[in-house]
Amino acid sequence: MKKIILSTLTAATLLLASNNEYKYEVTPLVGGVITQNNVDIKNHNTLGLSFGINQNESSILDQIELGVLYTSGAKYNNSGLKTDITRLFINGVKEYTMNDKLKLIALAGIGHENLSRNISGNNDGAFFNYGVGVKYLLNKTISLRADVRHILKFDGDRDVIYTLGLAIPFGKVASLAPIKEVQNEKTVVEPVAKKIIKLDSDNDGVYDDIDQCQNTNAGVKVSKYGCEADLDDDNIVDSKDKCLNTQYGAKVDMNGCTILMQPAPLGIVFDTNSAVIKSSDDVQFSKYVNYLKADSKAHVVVEGHTDSTGSMKYNQTLSEKRANAAKNKLVDMGVEDVRIQSIGYGETKPLVSNNTKANRQINRRVTAKIVK
Repeated sequence: MKKIILSTLTAATLLLASNNEYKYEVTPLVGGVITQNNVDIKNHNTLGLSFGINQNESSILDQIELGVLYTSGAKYNNSGLKTDITRLFINGVKEYTMNDKLKLIALAGIGHENLSRNISGNNDGAFFNYGVGVKYLLNKTISLRADVRHILKFDGDRDVIYTLGLAIPFGKVASLAPIKEVQNEKTVVEPVAKKIIKLDSDNDGVYDDIDQCQNTNAGVKVSKYGCEADLDDDNIVDSKDKCLNTQYGAKVDMNGCTILMQPAPLGIVFDTNSAVIKSSDDVQFSKYVNYLKADSKAHVVVEGHTDSTGSMKYNQTLSEKRANAAKNKLVDMGVEDVRIQSIGYGETKPLVSNNTKANRQINRRVTAKIVK
């Protein structure tokens, strides 16, 4: 009877191990994007790669997925302009086994979309995504994966993305040792374990068997691995960190201080014969305000432009009004007047030809750049 019970436990253990046989999974992807709502970009193809970290049996999720989808030359509606699109995402993945080859998958997470050209209200921004899919085992390891996901950008834009790829596992986990069968009913006496004395050679409070920094000076704050502490997680140890409260994830210099990143180019467009700035443009202006407040030595140059409708003299005046409207907006939001220079260029510097209505709208704009 004992042999039967032990054999059953052995088989169950091996089955459990097979669900987590590999630690990682990489999946090359091809697919397409169907644009919805206010997205002024045509449907387009996309390529990508996802990297999955398989979780253990105690986790609610089966996998954490990191990935990127890239599109080259997506076309804008009503114009000849194109943009490259990069979508980065991190998802939690749950798998539901249907049989020995087929699994259903559900995913949800967040990401960020970056466009190489921001026009017609299409801007970089974060998004939430969720979706479903299937995985079909082709051989002992490789699976065919297909999924469809809904992209919900926080600014209101919507996309549907469908992908197809080959899921390739790697990083095989060591198997559990099988349980040996008891050959007879005799009592087995286990040997008494020897007492192990652990050493802490550098006296930092971390034993040598897990200490990754064996020569830490006495009295220095250390991490759980015995290495000098980095309390703000910016990869600069505290003794060399001149900015100990750096926000997690920020880019820092060799002293551990945040490196300011210049805001994206200002892209404000106007109605015909108008110099009125819309409230929806506040987000773009706030990025310049925050940067100028953080860097007291920086200045900003605001440039106004028009399309070719009307006389050159009228357009010159209109472009100056648009530049001054943007300058006044920045002043109202807290930037000192002396740090802002406004210039009007009339119709002399179009981004695109003024031969269509859509192109003329692109040329009715205000831009800005940071100078020091």
